[in-house]
Amino acid sequence: MEAQRAARPRLWCPGLACVTPAGAVQLGRTVGYSSHDRSFRRLCCGRRSRLEYWTHVAWLVPRMALDAGLVAEHAIILPESLVDKEAQPHAYRWLHEQPLVCLSGVTWRRLAEARVRAFRVSFDATRERELEVEDTGGPGGPSLLTVSLQALESAASVVNQGLPLLDVHGDPSPIDRALRLLSGGVLDELSVLNAFDARRLIEDGYGYRGAVEGSFTEITTVTRELRVLDALFGQIFRRAAPMRKVAGGLLAALSHAPRNASEVAVPLYGTASRVVVPALHVPGVERLVLGGASCPDLELSSERRWSVTRVDSWSPRVPPHLVPSARPPSPP
Repeated sequence: MEAQRAARPRLWCPGLACVTPAGAVQLGRTVGYSSHDRSFRRLCCGRRSRLEYWTHVAWLVPRMALDAGLVAEHAIILPESLVDKEAQPHAYRWLHEQPLVCLSGVTWRRLAEARVRAFRVSFDATRERELEVEDTGGPGGPSLLTVSLQALESAASVVNQGLPLLDVHGDPSPIDRALRLLSGGVLDELSVLNAFDARRLIEDGYGYRGAVEGSFTEITTVTRELRVLDALFGQIFRRAAPMRKVAGGLLAALSHAPRNASEVAVPLYGTASRVVVPALHVPGVERLVLGGASCPDLELSSERRWSVTRVDSWSPRVPPHLVPSARPPSPP
């Protein structure tokens, strides 16, 4: 019995599957690159945040849509192109594996006009506390959303026993669910935040209050800012390598679970339990267009996620030489 109660190892395989210390299972290409862990506090990229804290605009394209010709033609700067891959391989990998790339507003418009699918995501850029999402340039009709934070909170209070909680532990946020709905799953909150952090690393002032351009950062500064990220993800990637087979088995088991299954046998943790994320009806949306068709209300369908037994709270450690001294050294 004691062995059954013991915490299992924490699964942390970026881009595949992760399990939080509380047991919430996270799956997909965007998980594992950011964290609330204290060791992430000094990172330029990867500090977990939420879009509702933004005062920014991001112009984005899927990385897979950018071939070498488009990158050259539009002078697109990929964040990892400013990193010495040999000197900082783990930081390079972190940047390169992000599925979205932030662009300037001018380049974004040119790509959309060239029929490359492109997105604009904004929150509070005009101090209205509104989320704005635009999906344009693709083969289908455009999709647009403008919804206030107040409308999302009011809708959440209906299903959260009167509390306007957007952040329910383990559940995807309404903003994340809205992004996935508008983009057909191309965008989610984590991927947008990570892409924005990567762009802000190389372009100071990017997207602040809707500014189209900032100022580009010197390569020496980029290198210095990435030191802690490289050190931390060196530990994470090394630890993840022997666990990828287990992570793949977990992903496969949960992806193929019957729709009505309440429990599923999974590697390492024994059993995963289903958690239902309730549907959300958001009336009073200022603007909603899906594939060119206007809709009166925002309807976020119910979802399921999975939870397993508690896990060890492993986290990477910042190497001592990268921790700033608490006080200056004594004079000689």
